Amino acid sequence: MKKLLLVLLLVCSCISMMARDKKGQDKLASANMIYHTDSEMIGVNFQAMFPIGSNIYIAPDLAYFFPKSESYSYGYGNGYGGGYYSSSKITYQALNLNADFHYPLYVGEKSFISPLLGFGGYIGFVNVKDSGTATGSLFHANIGLAGKFALTDKVFFNTQAKYLRPLQEGVGLFSFTAGVGFFF
Repeated sequence: MKKLLLVLLLVCSCISMMARDKKGQDKLASANMIYHTDSEMIGVNFQAMFPIGSNIYIAPDLAYFFPKSESYSYGYGNGYGGGYYSSSKITYQALNLNADFHYPLYVGEKSFISPLLGFGGYIGFVNVKDSGTATGSLFHANIGLAGKFALTDKVFFNTQAKYLRPLQEGVGLFSFTAGVGFFF
């Protein structure tokens, strides 16, 4: 966990050093709703985009997924109505931190679509009633497509779809994001 925080601090420091204004390139910030397909979790996402080169943006984002509860039953039976059965409530919750690189393809003065590549980390929390809490994390690579469509001179509609592939074992998932942002 300490190594992850050190890497995140280093990435944020690099972003702030590299972020600079360029003619025709704005910094962007957005607040979004996010949905992950595999876990079927919904959350809120905050994203910023900074120009770091000629027509290249870096976009760090943080997503918080609302708690999701499920009931889980387990036990054994002897086939005649006897045996041991029990159930428990399991609550899932997660944080996701990403850094994506965007290459915008402008479809207007401030509107663009952009292919993206990136990486991130996912921290999950599981609470089993009467058994305690466990945490887990995994790192993933991202590939996807984003769109920023100007509504006014300072406001835009934000949408994004990407595939997250774990670098360790595991099944990838799709993530869909939609929200509103500001040019500054």
